[in-house]
Amino acid sequence: KVVKYKQFGVVYNPTSAKGQGQVIFNDTIKPLIEKHLIAQNFKVKISPTTKPGGAKDCTLALLNEGCDCIIAAGGDGTLHEVMNALVSFKDTSCTAAAAMAVIPMGTGNDFAKTIKLLEFKNKAWTQNYESIIQTIAKGYTIMADVGLLESTYKTSSGSETRKKVFLNEASFGISGDVMDAVNNQTSFWISKDFTFQFQSVWKQFTYSNKKIAIEDVGKGTKQEFVNQLIAVANGQYFGSGMQIQPQASINDGKFSLCSFADVGVREEIAGAILDR
Repeated sequence: KVVKYKQFGVVYNPTSAKGQGQVIFNDTIKPLIEKHLIAQNFKVKISPTTKPGGAKDCTLALLNEGCDCIIAAGGDGTLHEVMNALVSFKDTSCTAAAAMAVIPMGTGNDFAKTIKLLEFKNKAWTQNYESIIQTIAKGYTIMADVGLLESTYKTSSGSETRKKVFLNEASFGISGDVMDAVNNQTSFWISKDFTFQFQSVWKQFTYSNKKIAIEDVGKGTKQEFVNQLIAVANGQYFGSGMQIQPQASINDGKFSLCSFADVGVREEIAGAILDR
C-alpha cells in the first residue's frame, strides 16, 4: 500500500560500511535525501549513532519528536536496534510504533538482500541509493512479520529474562561463538568482515556441538539431539550473504527452520566440494 508519511527520521551508523559510513552518508545519501525528501516538502530529522547500541536511543528520540517513518541507514545490526525501538510487545503480540525503511550501508546487508534492495547489478551505488530513496518518498509500504525472542540466562545474582524482536533471523550454536569473537575483536587494523570470515572457518575446528531440545508447544512434541546450529529465519540470508532459506518470506506468517545437525569440519568440506 501507499502511505503519506508526515515526518521521516533518519538513523545512520557512521562506522558502517567498513568505517566509510560517514563519508557515504555525507557525500551520497544526504544529498539524495535533500533532493527527494526535503525538496519535496517532507520533514526530515537526521540522527547519527554515537556508540554501540546507539541506534535504539536515536530511534526512540525521533519517535518522541513525531517521526512516523524511521529510515535505518546502516548494516543488519543497525536495523536490529531500530526495530527493537520501534516494536513494543505484550505477551506474543508485537506492534510497531512507526514504519521502517532500509538504506543498506553495512557489510553483509542480509535483510536488504531478502527484500531485493541489492539487485541493481548494472547500476552504480549512487543510483542504487537514489532508487531506494525515491521509493521511500513515494510511500510504498508492505507489512512484515517479526519474531519475538525470549531468553533466560544466568547472572551473578541469579537469572534474568529478556525479550527482543528480530526481523531477519535468530540463531544459536556456532553462530553465537563466531559473533562473540567478532564483537570482542580489539584490533583496529583488522576489519570485522575479515574476522567474521576467519572465525567462521576457525570455529569449525574448535567448536563443540551442543545437545539441544526443541519443543513445539502447539503440537506438544519435544526433540533432543546434538546440533551445530539452529537458525529461525524470517529472511533468506544470514552470516554476510549465506542464503540458508531460499524460500523464506518476510510476510507469509511463517518462519523457516534451518538445522546444521551434528556436523563437523569433514562434513563441511565434503559438502562444499559436492556443492561445487
